[in-house]
Amino acid sequence: MYDPFWARAAEAGVVIGMHAADTAYGGYLEAWGESGRWLGHKTSPLAEIMGIHTERTIYDTMAAAISHGVFDRHPKLKVAVLELGAGWVPELVRRLKVSYGKTPQNFVQDPVQSFYDHVWVMPFYEDSLVELTRYFPVERIIYGSDWPHPEGLANPEDYISDLHEFGPAQQRMIMRENLRACAFGG
Repeated sequence: MYDPFWARAAEAGVVIGMHAADTAYGGYLEAWGESGRWLGHKTSPLAEIMGIHTERTIYDTMAAAISHGVFDRHPKLKVAVLELGAGWVPELVRRLKVSYGKTPQNFVQDPVQSFYDHVWVMPFYEDSLVELTRYFPVERIIYGSDWPHPEGLANPEDYISDLHEFGPAQQRMIMRENLRACAFGG
C-alpha cells in the first residue's frame, strides 16, 4: 500500500527519518491499567520499561519492513532511526537470524544484511555502543543530540569522551561521517 511513497523516496534519494511519537501502542498500557494517551511526559515508569513509544514500535516497524520486502523492492531506500535508541537492535537481529535460518525461502535476501544495508541508528546516550557493535555495524551508527530532550547532551562534543573504546577514525564516523554518508552517499 505504501510502495508509491517508498519508491518516490528512494528515487529522490531522501532519507526517511523515523522518530519517537505517540502510537497506537498506548493500548498495551491501558491493558495494564495505565493511561494510553501520550501526555508529553510519563506518569509512571511502565511506558518506559515496556518501550511503548520507543523500542517496541521501531522493532515492529523494522521487522515488518524487512519481512514484507520493502528494501528488496526499493534497494535505494535509506532509513534513519532517530530518538528511538538502539536497545531493540540486538533482539531484532537475533530474531531475523532465527527466522532466516528456519524459513530462508520466505526472504529474497539475508534479512540481517538488508537491515544493515538500509538502516542507520541513533543510540540513546544510555545505550552501550560497544555492545551495539556486536550486532550492528559501526558504519551505521549516527550521533544526534536533541537537547533538552533526555537523549540529548547540552554540549554534543561531550559524547566523544564516551567513545573511548573506539579509535579516532570510528569516533569521527559515529560523530559525523556516518550521517553524511547516510544523507549524501559515499
